[in-house]
Amino acid sequence: MSESVAGENETCPRIGFFGAAGTVTGSRYLLEHGRQRLLVDCGLFQGYKKLRERNWNNPGFEPAGLSAVVLTHAHLDHSGYLPRLCEGGFRGPIFCTPGTRDLLQILLPDSGFLQEEEARNAARFGYSLMRCPNRSTLASRRSAASSKCAPFPSTLSSP
Repeated sequence: MSESVAGENETCPRIGFFGAAGTVTGSRYLLEHGRQRLLVDCGLFQGYKKLRERNWNNPGFEPAGLSAVVLTHAHLDHSGYLPRLCEGGFRGPIFCTPGTRDLLQILLPDSGFLQEEEARNAARFGYSLMRCPNRSTLASRRSAASSKCAPFPSTLSSP
């Protein structure tokens, strides 16, 4: 997680890199201008255990302070962290294309199910110190994230 500043002047936008820096997974870019804070992509870190463990770290910014999220596409390394973002206090809209919204309604629950199954197996076979997840709590987090998805305003939609 690193942050780059475009300039010291308050009128200059700033960009922070909180994922996909040093790796190709976990895409998260924070754009700030004035009081607006926009997160571009909200991805899970995937792959080696060391990368996956980053999903449990502090994201490096305050989710409740975000104005909105914009998703470039539905791949989990660009959208899979949405349930954790909502759990962390994010309450704004998630802008994406209608196709991305439709895919997220499938991908987020499916991904969550697979993560829960892996957690149960890890607890059952003793290769995790974490307790089994509460399925109803996790399901509500995924539902809350996908219900925030809104299509781009028509002036921003691609042709």
